[in-house]
Amino acid sequence: MSHPSPARLPELLAPAGGPEAGFAALHHGADAVYLGLTRFSARAEAVNFTPGQLAEFTAYARRLTPRRRVYLALNTLIKQSELPEIADIAATAADCRVDAVIVQDLGIIRLFRERFPGIPLHASTQMAIHDIAGVRAAADLGCVRATLARELTLAEIARIAAEGEIEVEAFIHGTLCYSYSGLCLFSSLAGGRSGNRGRCLYSCREAVIRPEGRVHPFSLKDLALGEKVLDLAQCGVNSLKIEGRKKSPLYVAATVDYYRKILDGGLAADERLKIEDGLGTIFARPWTRLFLDGRQNPEAVDLEVVGHRGASLGRILQLAATPAGPGIRLKPRLPLERHDGCQINVPGLPRPFGFALNHLYRPRGGRLTSVFAVPAGEEAFITLPKPAPPLAAGLPVYLASSQAVKRSYPFPRPRPGKFGREIPIDLEVSIAENDSPAGTVLASCRGGTGEAVFVLARETAASPAREANTAETAAKKAFSRLGGKRFVLGGWTFHNPRSFFIPPGFWNRLRRDWLAGLEGELSQKATAARRKTAEFAIGSPPDPAPSETGSSWSLFAEDPASLARLSASDLSICEEVVVGLGKGGKDGILELSDLVGREKLRLAPPLIHRGNLDEMIAGWLERGWRRWLLPGLAGWRLLSGVPGTDVASDWTIPVLNRLAAGQLLAMGFSRFTLSPEDEYGDWESLAREYPGRAWLLAYSEMPLFISAACVHAHLGRCRTGGNRCALREDGLELTMERGGRVTAWPQQPCGTVVTGAHPFSLGDRLNRLPCRHLRLDFRWRPYEPAEAAKIWRQARAGLLPFGIEGNLRRGLA
Repeated sequence: MSHPSPARLPELLAPAGGPEAGFAALHHGADAVYLGLTRFSARAEAVNFTPGQLAEFTAYARRLTPRRRVYLALNTLIKQSELPEIADIAATAADCRVDAVIVQDLGIIRLFRERFPGIPLHASTQMAIHDIAGVRAAADLGCVRATLARELTLAEIARIAAEGEIEVEAFIHGTLCYSYSGLCLFSSLAGGRSGNRGRCLYSCREAVIRPEGRVHPFSLKDLALGEKVLDLAQCGVNSLKIEGRKKSPLYVAATVDYYRKILDGGLAADERLKIEDGLGTIFARPWTRLFLDGRQNPEAVDLEVVGHRGASLGRILQLAATPAGPGIRLKPRLPLERHDGCQINVPGLPRPFGFALNHLYRPRGGRLTSVFAVPAGEEAFITLPKPAPPLAAGLPVYLASSQAVKRSYPFPRPRPGKFGREIPIDLEVSIAENDSPAGTVLASCRGGTGEAVFVLARETAASPAREANTAETAAKKAFSRLGGKRFVLGGWTFHNPRSFFIPPGFWNRLRRDWLAGLEGELSQKATAARRKTAEFAIGSPPDPAPSETGSSWSLFAEDPASLARLSASDLSICEEVVVGLGKGGKDGILELSDLVGREKLRLAPPLIHRGNLDEMIAGWLERGWRRWLLPGLAGWRLLSGVPGTDVASDWTIPVLNRLAAGQLLAMGFSRFTLSPEDEYGDWESLAREYPGRAWLLAYSEMPLFISAACVHAHLGRCRTGGNRCALREDGLELTMERGGRVTAWPQQPCGTVVTGAHPFSLGDRLNRLPCRHLRLDFRWRPYEPAEAAKIWRQARAGLLPFGIEGNLRRGLA
C-alpha cells in the first residue's frame, strides 16, 4: 500500500455538530468541515450552528493557513409550507459565503441554481448515488461533487472516480445506516419521524425477539477504513468523509487526527494501535469495512450490542473483595486511571453494565493499595458500584472512557465575536474646487462592494498642503478604520490635483457618514434579494383548476406474472401499467405488452442497479420502448436524449414541494409521483398546482429498509454465500422488541427489503383524496396473481385493504 503524493492527497472532510467540534476538526488537520444549521439538517438533534455562528466559523476557517473550507448541509426533504424558511436560509448561506451546500431535495437544488448560482452544490449521500449514471445525473443538476453511497466496493468507487464528470466523495468512518441513505422509511411510516428530514428514531437499532433471545440483525457496526483510505486516495476519490455530527468534539478531534496521520504517512504500527484503542474509548461499536472489499459481508452486523462498547481491556480474572466493597480482578491491556469508565457485557442484560472507576487498587506487600493509575499489563482491582448485576470470571471488560485520552486532544477556541466576514471595500476619494466661497472644496467618496456602491460628497474648508501626500495620508488613515471586522479596505484611489489639505477630523466624519450610507444601501439590497428569493420559492397562486371527477388508475407490477389473473377488461380500465425490468424478463414484458398495448405500458428500471444501468435501458430503447418510470435520476441523461420519450418519476425521487416538482418538469419529466411519507396538505397543494401531472400511491407494501446487507446471512440462514440468493421468495417474519412485526425479503444477488405488518393503504379514502390519479403497486414482495386481482377489484369498488396511512393525518415531522 503506497502513499499518494502530496499533490494527489484527497480532502479530509470532518463533521461539526457545533462550533466546538468544528474548531477541534480544524486544529487536528481537517481540510474542510461540513455542518448544519438548526433547521433542515440531516442531523436535526445535533447542537448545530446559528446563522451568527456559521458566519463566524466560516470567517475563521478562511483565515487559517492553509485556508480551510466550510460546507453547509441542507440535506433534508422540504415540505411545501417550509419554502419561505428555506429561502431565507439559502440567503443566509450566500451571506456567509460558505464554500458549498450539500443538498438532497430537488427543490433546494432549483432554488440555489436560480437565485444563488455562484454557490457550489454537493449531492448528498441522501440521494443514494451508487453508480456512474447517478453521478452523471448529479452533474446534470449542476452539482460539482457527488457523495457516494456507503455500500459501494472499492472497485465500484474506482470506476466512478475514473469515469465521473464531477468530484466524488466517499465515507471512511462513522455510524452506518442499515438502509441505503435516503431510502429508509421505517422511522417515518412506523414512528412519525422522518429520517429523510433529520429526525430518525434509529429503528435499525431496535432489538428483534428470536427463539434464541434478543438480537439486532439490522444494527450495522461502525465503518472504519483505517489505512484502506490510501486505496481510495490512489483511485482518485476527491474527498474522504468522516460521519459524526452528533458526536463529541473529542471524537471529532481524535478521528481527524487518526486519518490525518495515515494520509500524511506519519503513523507507525504501534502508534496506530494506540490511537485506535483511544478511539474505542470515546465512542465505538465494533468496526467494519462494510462492502469495500466485496459485495458480501455477513460479519457487518453486531447482533449483541447496539451502542458504545469501548476498547477491549481483557476479561475478569476473579471476583474479589476490595477495601471499598466487592470488586473484580483483571490485568488490563490498556492503562487505567481513577475516574475512567468501564463496561462489562453481561449475558441476559439488554445493555452493557457500565460504571466509573472510583476505587482502583494494586496489590503491594500482600495488601491492596489505593492508587490513581495502573499501567497496562499490571494486576488491578476495581470496586464495583452498588447494585451490580451478577458477574463471573471470564466476562469481557471494556474501557469505555479514558481520562488520558481526553487530555490528548486539546484545541484552541477563539473568543466569540473575534472573527466575522470581511467585505473588501474599493474606494475612490476626490478633492475638487467648487463654486462655493473661497477656501472651500468638495470632497467626495465613491466606493462599495460587488453588492452595493454608495457616493457621498461634502463641502469643507481647505488650504494648500505643505507636502504633496499630506491629504492622502490623512484620508487613507481615516478610511482604513472601516468599522471593525465587517469591512476592510481593498482598492484605493485618491485624486487631489490641486494638493489641498483638509483636517483629519473631516475625513473621520466623512468616513462615518459614508459607511452609514453604504450599510443602508447593502441592507436595502439584501432585503430586496431575500424578498425575490422568497417570491421565487413560494410562487404565484395557481389558477383554479377544474375539479376532477372519478379516478384514473395505474398498476405497477415488479413481476408481470402478478397480473396474470387480470382480464383484458380489467386492464383496459387502467390508464397505464408499469412493469419492472428487474424480474419478469423480456418474454414476460412482451406478453404483457401484447395484452395491454405498448402505448399503455411503462418500463421501470431497478431502483438499485449495481451493474451498467445505461446498457440495460439502451437495450430496450433499441427495441422501440419510449415510456418509462424512473425510480432515480440515474438513466435520465440517456433517456432525455432520445426523441419521443415519455418519462415519469417514481416516489423514490422525492417531491414534497413545488420547487422539486418544477425541477422535474423543467427537466422534461411528464409526471411525478407524490411522496408516500408526505402529508395531506402537501399532496393537496401540489395536485392543485400541477393538475394531471401528480400521481399518488394508493396501495403498496412499503420498503421500510432497502439494504445491501442480508439479514438472512446475519442470522445464519444464507445457503449460497451470496452468489445467487436461494431465498428469493422466502420472507423472514421478525418481531420487533416494541411489538411491531416486519418481514425481511432477500434480494438478488444479495440484500434485503424489509416490509411492515400492514401495507400502505388509503383504504376507504379513495373518493376524498386531493389527487385523482392513483396507483396500486404490486412489488417489494411476491404477489400471487389472485391476490393482485382481488386488490385491483377492491380499489375499483372504492375500498382498499386495511393498512397504514403513514403521515397522512398526523403530519410529517
